[in-house]
Amino acid sequence: MQDNTEKPHFLILILVPLILFGLEVFVFIAFPIELFRNIRSLINMPDIVSFNKGHYYLLGLGVCVGVFGLIATLEHWFSIILSEATVKKLFRVAVLGLMLGLLLPHFSHFGFSRYFQSHGYISCDAASHRWLHSVILVYTKNEMLCKELIEARK
Repeated sequence: MQDNTEKPHFLILILVPLILFGLEVFVFIAFPIELFRNIRSLINMPDIVSFNKGHYYLLGLGVCVGVFGLIATLEHWFSIILSEATVKKLFRVAVLGLMLGLLLPHFSHFGFSRYFQSHGYISCDAASHRWLHSVILVYTKNEMLCKELIEARK
């Protein structure tokens, strides 16, 4: 029996898994850095606090990308045919990563915002930054600091 499927180009077999794993490494370095920065803000309570919601989206994306990178590597680099049970488990992990990427940013933003507002911080919307999924929210201890941030941004 002859296999009529066409093999992908060699560069695709090499580049796709490398790009996926590169993104995976970036996500799993960037997210903990942002998480520790947020925890440090919770502990130290500085005058100006920022919360980058985009990094929380990246965590869910990182899980999904990791699953697809693993599948691409196993199937194309090592020519391992994955069993149906393994594919189901990997699919569930990818779906959990998608759910994590959709829910975690909103829950963490809500908790972060509530915590700082209960400690007397105000939301400085004019100094905050929004672009696509990247949202950097700024909280200050008083209105004067917010005005200084707005002036510095001009």
